[in-house]
Amino acid sequence: MPDPLWGRIPGDPANPPYRSAVPGAGLVGARVQPTPVSARLLMAAGRDCLRTAHVGRLMVEAASLRTVSETDRAVQAAWDSEGDHEDRDPAARPQIPAVSGPPTAR
Repeated sequence: MPDPLWGRIPGDPANPPYRSAVPGAGLVGARVQPTPVSARLLMAAGRDCLRTAHVGRLMVEAASLRTVSETDRAVQAAWDSEGDHEDRDPAARPQIPAVSGPPTAR
């Protein structure tokens, strides 16, 4: 069993059991190479001295955030592909007819 502090954020590489559960990360040498978004999240978590989560748990959190973001992008892409939701060219908008005089009472 590895040392309990092994694998924490400024520590050594993630515990080997977590390596297969880290989607989107590749091994570089003996270290896990996270995606840029995950790396920013891990660096921010490493600066928080009160946080005691292991790298594996932080990587799983980052993967879930990335999944939510990808789902949001997929929903937005589906919305945009349905048509009539895109930003239109202002020149293509119908023009409001010009008023020649003050409004009259009827």
